[in-house]
Amino acid sequence: MSLIDRVQLRSRPARRLRPIPLSAVFGALSPNLIFAGFFFLAPVVFVLLYSLGTLSFLTLEVHWGWTTSSYSAIVHAPYLTTFVRALWIAVATVALCAPLGFAISLVIVRASPRRKVALFLLVLFPFWTSFIVRTYAWTNILGPRGYIANLTADMGHRVTLLGTDWGILIGMVAAYLPMMALPVYVSLSRVPDTLVAAARDLGAGEWRIMRTLLIPGAAPGLAAGALLVGIPASGEYVVPAVLGAGKVTLVGGLLAQELQDNGNYPLGAALTVGLIVLMMLMLIAARLLQWLWSRRPPAPAPPPYEAPNTADTVTAAQ
Repeated sequence: MSLIDRVQLRSRPARRLRPIPLSAVFGALSPNLIFAGFFFLAPVVFVLLYSLGTLSFLTLEVHWGWTTSSYSAIVHAPYLTTFVRALWIAVATVALCAPLGFAISLVIVRASPRRKVALFLLVLFPFWTSFIVRTYAWTNILGPRGYIANLTADMGHRVTLLGTDWGILIGMVAAYLPMMALPVYVSLSRVPDTLVAAARDLGAGEWRIMRTLLIPGAAPGLAAGALLVGIPASGEYVVPAVLGAGKVTLVGGLLAQELQDNGNYPLGAALTVGLIVLMMLMLIAARLLQWLWSRRPPAPAPPPYEAPNTADTVTAAQ
């Protein structure tokens, strides 16, 4: 091939990419679609169908009457009260885990490399033991003969947190705190140390650095941690079952009672749909907060620096 032919070959216009046929796209996605439809969509459809049925208390058989009586039942006490209690405990768990997870992550980020590994292992240490064992360990602290009860008894009034909302809240925070600390640590580790050092050199205090650099930098991790903590906390079963001591029941325990003990599948399915709606509302609220955070007004710019006039300075000195 001559030199002219090579130049002409290189100067040819590039071919346009042909669009991929839609059948090829669905063919490539079909295994994922089948998996998602079989394991995610089909159970939700069955739950919806069961929630519209009725239960015969004589034969314990489900009749498909396409009624909304189960949904009418869950909007009244005691089911509505249980949903409200589960919601406020989930929100309180997120509200307590957020500052604690931020503080733990900040300590890990500012530690030396050797201490950083040790502190990071301490955060992961609870995952090395069984979740049920960790939850039962709190009964020795919150129970009537636990450390808190003995300490408050020495003060004149014995306080037993086992079987109360506060005891469940303490157990939830202890269980889900690592799920908040890990994403916050990832976000804080992306804040450059040189940026923090530059802020200190320019005279910014620790509180201003925290407010203008660290908290905005940790915002994505806090948002992810809020979802990782709030969604499972709203339907938690083990912690209320153990630390509730049969006195406090949340949505998870109510579902187990209706499905396993009573065999009321329509009502249990309606409670499941209500829990799904509650989680979707939490996702929508998180997305709304993220949108509001992205539209916040920018920080005011500092006034422009004006160099002093040398002639005026000399005149004033004279």
